[in-house]
Amino acid sequence: MKSLFSALLFLYVVTYAAHVSAQPIDNTLGQKPWNAQWIAVPGDNGHSYGVFYFRKNINLTVKPLSFVVYVSADNRYKLYVNGMLVSLGPARGDTYYWNYETVDLAPYLSAGTNIISAKVWNEAEYRPEAQISVRTGFILQGNTAAEEILNTNNTWSCIRDNGYQPISTFGVAAAGELVDMNHSVKIGYPAPRQIAPGFVKNRIKLFLNLYFTNEQLCILLTNNLYICIK
Repeated sequence: MKSLFSALLFLYVVTYAAHVSAQPIDNTLGQKPWNAQWIAVPGDNGHSYGVFYFRKNINLTVKPLSFVVYVSADNRYKLYVNGMLVSLGPARGDTYYWNYETVDLAPYLSAGTNIISAKVWNEAEYRPEAQISVRTGFILQGNTAAEEILNTNNTWSCIRDNGYQPISTFGVAAAGELVDMNHSVKIGYPAPRQIAPGFVKNRIKLFLNLYFTNEQLCILLTNNLYICIK
């Protein structure tokens, strides 16, 4: 009786799933060479511990029905659209099979100016044993010509956050973070939408439309000095 019930339950689930309507995503570009470029903050050696922000503004005449992008980073990233977290990753892989996420940004976009931002960090020698790394970097590729307006290249702006310092833990675990808010990039929402066009080469200070502290466990040690754990 138990085997019969399990079989019927499995058949029901399969039948139900076949009738669930979902909007398929054309992932054919994910199997082809990308036009986007890996980008990094100028002057960074790519192998040291660091937390970095990347940002680009785009203007849309109408709210899109679909806006699919592929995104990845080394080591890890959080992707934001207009201040809202929409993706984080990538899933761990290796240099032969580096993973990326497929994300439809359409629900978070609107007609007018939209701000796409990413927080990227490299834990370097403090990273978990399972974390493979080549060098710090961020990449985003649009699915079609319409979405390729967001391809990572020299139209993005970036900055390093010097307020972060690593806290050593066990070798198999991720590092903790010591955040000195006196030296950290001042981020908040809302914030000015004007940024200098092009990849930041003169270390222009950006004011990002992001707010991160509510996504981390942070403990106030002294005035403007926090310790945070991802």
